[in-house]
Amino acid sequence: MIEGYRRIHGGHWWQEERTGQSPSYDLAYVKERYDTYTTTQAMSALRYDVIRSYFGSFSSVLDVGYGNGDFLRHCHARDHKALGYDISGYPLPAGVERSETMSKSVGIVTFFDSLEHFEDADLSGTLRGLRAEAVVISCPLLHETAGADSFRDWKHRRPNEHFHHFNERGLRTLLSYSDYTVTWTGCPEDQIRGTLPDGKANIITVIAERN
Repeated sequence: MIEGYRRIHGGHWWQEERTGQSPSYDLAYVKERYDTYTTTQAMSALRYDVIRSYFGSFSSVLDVGYGNGDFLRHCHARDHKALGYDISGYPLPAGVERSETMSKSVGIVTFFDSLEHFEDADLSGTLRGLRAEAVVISCPLLHETAGADSFRDWKHRRPNEHFHHFNERGLRTLLSYSDYTVTWTGCPEDQIRGTLPDGKANIITVIAERN
């Protein structure tokens, strides 16, 4: 890797040294990153379908870093109890509850494009504190074998915004330290978001269940 990044464990790197100001995760950030994407609704439907096809049914979901709330709107419309946790304060859809903590007792906690934003190096402590039967994570997929130059130019590196970077092994190890076991992995979001320019997988999704 490159200077300023620390290897937490195999397949998991963390930006240890800050090189600038982190973005403000406020209403303007959400509008810029979510409200302008034409694929937001399609992504919400795909994420819901992945979860529903795996679990069959689920009672409740807490989305951490819910963005503009479209995934939770999708869940609420299908009669699931839907809760959102986010520091942005972005208004939640009607019928969706705001949670002031990530440790609500729910069936599933989701981290869609959010886990990599956590500044703390110890994500296992965060995940271990969840009170959920299962966790679903989608994040950029790190290809360590590509080398330092490729990592430096990687579009998902985003210094001072994306602090954590994972390959599949890194996510499995993190979740095992957090008392969860990965039971499914795939890259379904590449159907919408596309692969990397060299054809490699872009976004990985993992489902993990409480031990």
